[in-house]
Amino acid sequence: TPQESPGGELVFFWNNGLGPVKDEWSVNFFIVRGQGGLVTFVNEDLKLAIPFPLGGSGSGSTDLGDLKFVRVAFPKYLSRKPYYRTAALEVGGKTYPLETGQDLNEIAFKTLEDRMIRELSKSLLRLAVKQAAEQAVRNKNENLGALLSIAQAISEKADTRNWQTLPYSISYARVPLPAGQSTVSFKAWSPKESRVYTSDFQFDGQPGVNQFYLFHNLESLPLGQ
Repeated sequence: TPQESPGGELVFFWNNGLGPVKDEWSVNFFIVRGQGGLVTFVNEDLKLAIPFPLGGSGSGSTDLGDLKFVRVAFPKYLSRKPYYRTAALEVGGKTYPLETGQDLNEIAFKTLEDRMIRELSKSLLRLAVKQAAEQAVRNKNENLGALLSIAQAISEKADTRNWQTLPYSISYARVPLPAGQSTVSFKAWSPKESRVYTSDFQFDGQPGVNQFYLFHNLESLPLGQ
């Protein structure tokens, strides 16, 4: 709500914690062969059945040879919950709670969930290329093909690249400032208020001037907590 202030306004952004990190999980698929080189990767536990055209000649012939099942690696996020959960600013005897503007942790999980089918297709395509190369080598040299199979099993990894310095969430508050120098006190509380983080900032309030400030608490809980 717009309001007149003799020292303008302070827009204070609080970056809290750190965003999630990417890890990987693996899924076993059974291979069901169809006509014309069409195969279906099936996982009954996850209710997944993904058809994939691999080509080949003749009924039931594919580039996967005698392979019956495969393990495919996919990315997943691990949340790093922030140590401090709430925060507020105090100036001139008044308190201004910081409100969540963006939950980057939730966005990351939702984005990966929305991309999951595409990630599945990319991983299965990667697998198909590997298996086709392995089968071609086996046709020429069985021992070399076996070594290539072992190397490809070891190298089966999901893409776990991600931004690890983004905050868990971004909160903000708009604070009217008095004219001239003033102290703005920032306070952040851990769960059940067992610990309080405090820090003071100095601002020079000027009529009609909006000031912006960004502060980042990096403290996060260990993964899995």
